[in-house]
Amino acid sequence: MNKMDYDGLLMCRMQGRIFELSLEEENDSEFFIRNYMNSNPALLMDKNWFLNSSQLEWQVLEEIEETYGKNNFGKEKFSLDEMYWIGYVYRFWAYTFDMKSSEIYKMCNGNEMRNIYLPYHTMDPLNAIERIMEAKEYTPIIKTIEKEKMKISPEREKELIERTRKLIEEKLGISESDS
Repeated sequence: MNKMDYDGLLMCRMQGRIFELSLEEENDSEFFIRNYMNSNPALLMDKNWFLNSSQLEWQVLEEIEETYGKNNFGKEKFSLDEMYWIGYVYRFWAYTFDMKSSEIYKMCNGNEMRNIYLPYHTMDPLNAIERIMEAKEYTPIIKTIEKEKMKISPEREKELIERTRKLIEEKLGISESDS
C-alpha cells in the first residue's frame, strides 16, 4: 500500500472535479463513470503520468465523449457532492492500493458507490475503501497470492502467509507474546 502524498491528493481533487464537470454534459452519471474508469485518462492517472500531461479537466471530458460517444440510454444524474466524492475516492483507492481504475470499477461500480455515499462520505477515504474491500471480501495480499499462484515458490508463499498473519495481528492488536 502506498502512502498518500501531495501528488496523489492533487489527482484525487482533479478526478473529483472531472466527475463534477461531467454533470454539465447530457450523459447519465453511471454511464460516464463506467466510461471514465475504463478510459485512457484514468489509465494515465493510474500510472501517475497524468500530472505530467498538459490535459485539462474539460479536455478529459472531450476525450471520453470522442471515445465512447454520447449516452442515449439514461439521464439519471447523481448529485454534485456524490460525483465529487466518487471520483475522489476512486482515485484515492487506485493511488494508495496501486490498482487500475478498471479493476476498482469492476469491484464497485458507480451505482454501488452512490448507494454507500451517505454512510461513507464523512469517513476518511482510506477507512471507507477498507470497508468496501472488506464487504467485497477483497484483501490485497490474498489477491497477490491469487495472481502469483501458478508461479509462486514455497518460500514466497510462506512469506505472504506470514505478512498476512502480521497484518491480522496488527489490526486485532495482538502481539507475538500474546499468542
